[in-house]
Amino acid sequence: MNTGEFLAVYERALACYKEGDCDDAWQIITDFEQQHSMKTLLGHLLKAYILRTRKQYVSEVSLLNDLLRDFADSEDKKRLADAYSLLGAAYRMLGQRRAERIR
Repeated sequence: MNTGEFLAVYERALACYKEGDCDDAWQIITDFEQQHSMKTLLGHLLKAYILRTRKQYVSEVSLLNDLLRDFADSEDKKRLADAYSLLGAAYRMLGQRRAERIR
């Protein structure tokens, strides 16, 4: 697998996401990862955004925790910082939803 191949797949998935087609975006990333028997940092970040769009915060937290564990040694510090930011926001959303149910 070369980086250019993944980036082309990612661009297709990102375009689907931006058009509101989260199912296709998710499937494009998943198909690529299964075909190449690998996970990608950028692909999992997009999946986290998809889960956020779907308001599936518990799943988003789980995915982000897995991402941060699997890519802890990555040199892509900017995307790791994005993942930590998304994780904090997901926890915040879970706290707000819990507080709304308690009221």
